[in-house]
Amino acid sequence: MGPRLREIDSQRRFGRTPEQMEKMETQYLELLQEYDSPEDKGRIYAAIANSYINSGIQTPGGLPVFPEKVAEYCEKALQYPQEVPDSCRFYSFWGAALQAQCYKSGEEDFSVARREIVIPYLKTLKFVFDNLTSRESQNLPSVVAYDVPPSDPHYGEIVRKHNRQMNKWKEVKLNNKLLRYKDVLVPKVVSLYSQKPYATDELRELAGEILKKEDTVKELISLVTNKIKDKDPDYVEPRPSTEQPEKEPRKEEQPISGKVPKPETVKTPVPEQLESAEEGTNWLVVSLAVVAVILAGAVVFLLLRRRG
Repeated sequence: MGPRLREIDSQRRFGRTPEQMEKMETQYLELLQEYDSPEDKGRIYAAIANSYINSGIQTPGGLPVFPEKVAEYCEKALQYPQEVPDSCRFYSFWGAALQAQCYKSGEEDFSVARREIVIPYLKTLKFVFDNLTSRESQNLPSVVAYDVPPSDPHYGEIVRKHNRQMNKWKEVKLNNKLLRYKDVLVPKVVSLYSQKPYATDELRELAGEILKKEDTVKELISLVTNKIKDKDPDYVEPRPSTEQPEKEPRKEEQPISGKVPKPETVKTPVPEQLESAEEGTNWLVVSLAVVAVILAGAVVFLLLRRRG
């Protein structure tokens, strides 16, 4: 499929019209009829995204001229596995396309559009920070070429040394590329959120969910706050929300049997206590009866005595 992708891409020229770009897009999409594995689909959608990204016409600020198409095919390409640099590229241009759409329309609420724009930028930065091996740009290390036949007794050692050098070269090259994305995208995020209406809490929330690196989030918020203060000296940074969700009423601990224990104020006596209580009640009734009989006899005796 590679040669066919390159053949279509060779038609790309600077300043092509939308009609010419759509013709190339159709040719790319026709390849899906023959190549339909996830890897092939990822390559085809990536090729279409790149054709629109590299159309040769860029608006000031590096925003794509075909923002709708760039956003559509960057999103589709990212639904399939991509190498780390390609993922960074497509997320970055996806955000740039959304930003271009916002500026192009001029009607969309900026605070709503900004939240949508920043998400691809933050996802790019996640790839960056997850794969950085150094925060400093480095010179590419040297790789020594070798021309030793396999029969040479030191052939294996030489090849292993060469492979280590190549791996280090690739690592440094990738790290430098990721640092370039960082140097471009951090200022873009800062620019978006240093504009009114200020929303540092929103950025803190989104960055925390996506980056999952507290120190990086704090660094980003600090840059935004400083940029706002440069433009608006009276700005006071809102404190992060510390409100705790309302706690649910405490539930009584469940016993092992799974039955809810009765309240302590309603104690049920044990059987032995019930029997003692019944016996006490019976003796009390008998005693009262005897007393009543004695009193009645005394009354009768007194009445008879008076009559006599």
